[in-house]
Amino acid sequence: MTSFELERFPLTHEDVRVWGDSDPRHRNWPVAYVMNSDRDVYVGESLNAEGRMRQHLESESKKHLNWVCVVLDNTFN
Repeated sequence: MTSFELERFPLTHEDVRVWGDSDPRHRNWPVAYVMNSDRDVYVGESLNAEGRMRQHLESESKKHLNWVCVVLDNTFN
């Protein structure tokens, strides 16, 4: 059995920055993530989750998404 962590937080510039500062893996670790609003869901993966979240916040097609859940697992690396 593998252990993993789920980290859920609001998808805002400030929350992404605070989350990115809280653990080195948030900027340099393979993760999977789910971003959502009341109507839409987006699933992605990244090696630099904080940077990718900031890109999504600037994207016209994704900036309406307001929550993110990140899956961290040591077996991803």
